[in-house]
Amino acid sequence: MEQARILKIIWASFMISIAVFQVVLFVTAPEGAFDLNLLATVGAMATSSAAFGLVGVPTTMRSAPAQTSFIMRFACFESVALFGFVGGFVTGLPAVSLVAAVAAWGLMLSVFPTDERFTAWEVRRLGETDP
Repeated sequence: MEQARILKIIWASFMISIAVFQVVLFVTAPEGAFDLNLLATVGAMATSSAAFGLVGVPTTMRSAPAQTSFIMRFACFESVALFGFVGGFVTGLPAVSLVAAVAAWGLMLSVFPTDERFTAWEVRRLGETDP
């Protein structure tokens, strides 16, 4: 299925961008000051983004085409790594970013675009039932 193949390419680009965040952080070696409030705020944003990708997209975007919903989920999960990158950069703790990246990679793996997942979304969207 052509659409699922295209989604796999998009999925891979999101996975690579998560890795790029880590490379940038480790190359720049930020010297931020640890701030627990800031870290908690960034963590809350990352958690809410992950929750929206896991629960919000499937419930609020039920009528959206499969490609749109998959890309929205990819973006939500990538933002977990982005928030971790920001947290690692401003606190000077690269481990914060690495933990967020591992979480983002795990979330991305959970929605790997297969032909079956693509078809299941479209069947649900169009309201068809399996005979």
